Amino acid sequence: MELGIIFLMVIVVVSVDFFIYLKINEKFKNGASHLEEDYIRLKDKYEALKGEVEMLKKELKEKEAEYVKLKNKKEVEERKNEQAVPNEVEILLSEKLVSASDIQKAKEFIKNNNVSFSISDALVLLGKLDPKGAQIVKDKLRKDE
Repeated sequence: MELGIIFLMVIVVVSVDFFIYLKINEKFKNGASHLEEDYIRLKDKYEALKGEVEMLKKELKEKEAEYVKLKNKKEVEERKNEQAVPNEVEILLSEKLVSASDIQKAKEFIKNNNVSFSISDALVLLGKLDPKGAQIVKDKLRKDE
């Protein structure tokens, strides 16, 4: 009889353990499915961000190319202006319309104000050259062209 009671207790303990195991397994599967859903959602977000980063990289390259174009264009314009400036300066000095220091002030004015004036226009604005003198310079520059 004692053996029967022990056997019955073992069956009860095994049954309880089995039900506990089932509950733990069920919770694990539910938790695992949530983890899998989270993983899929995060993976989708990652792919979307990865695509956005690629798009931004492409846009950055386009902007860099545009910047280089504009920079090169500005450099070409500056070279053209530099080539024209000595001729204009020579006329201003040879006609004795202004002094060398006036020309230097006009160059500084152009540089400091980031404007695209000619030297003679800057001199007119600074009051160092009258408009008639500027016209003489422009007429001589046109003849040289």
